Amino acid sequence: MTWANIFTQFADLISGPGDAPPLEGPLPAVVPDVIEADNSAAVDMSIWPAPNFIPAELTCRCCGRVKVDTDALIRLQLMRESMGRPLRINSAYRCPIHNANVGGAPLSQHKEGKAFDISVSGWSDDERAELVAAAYHAGFTGFGGYNSFLHVDTGRRRQWGQSWGHPK
Repeated sequence: MTWANIFTQFADLISGPGDAPPLEGPLPAVVPDVIEADNSAAVDMSIWPAPNFIPAELTCRCCGRVKVDTDALIRLQLMRESMGRPLRINSAYRCPIHNANVGGAPLSQHKEGKAFDISVSGWSDDERAELVAAAYHAGFTGFGGYNSFLHVDTGRRRQWGQSWGHPK
């Protein structure tokens, strides 16, 4: 099976026009739109809305800086709760230098703190499909399937993917 096969199951939902839907339910009282800090230790944990993730998981691998869009982080937490299992984040925020070094898109959502690459190494096709469904239901709108990870973001609605185990 390929990401394309999985995405086909959700084609009408994840490839239409529009941005991420607004979050429903109560949100933390005083949370900024973006949480930023020079390093993970400097993050004010009293405003951190994701109990299953720590800032160190989401730092830039180049400079250690933290920048995460709060809306995207809350959606990641909702996704984690829906899955009922830990999610390993391969990449979240990327500073412009790191993004360029890894060949990221110039307008990458990673640079805005609105994207997460979630490891799916060792996951079955059914588990990958469950992850896509959880991401969709959490309100993510960008989906990219790779051999070992799923990219999700809150940018414009779009999808791309490749088969796993068979690099193209």
